[in-house]
Amino acid sequence: MIASNQQNKIDFDAKGKRVIITTQKVLNIRENPEEIRKIYRNRLRAIIEQVKALKSEAEEIKEKLALIEKIEGAESISPAPELSQSSSA
Repeated sequence: MIASNQQNKIDFDAKGKRVIITTQKVLNIRENPEEIRKIYRNRLRAIIEQVKALKSEAEEIKEKLALIEKIEGAESISPAPELSQSSSA
């Protein structure tokens, strides 16, 4: 069993009109160091997953920006014809 002490702090941000709740948990490493390692490993795994997700999102954004740049470059050279002008029926 890990000896723990959990403390909650509640602040009110009048300017931002929000409540900020901060939770602090203190664990005694001498009683169960393996549990502490497990907590850190789980947190590290969560951080790595977040980073991978952010990297994926960043790549998608870069692709979209490149596409926008390509479209803007093409439009500055010759504007695309409108739909009513391009149909030849």
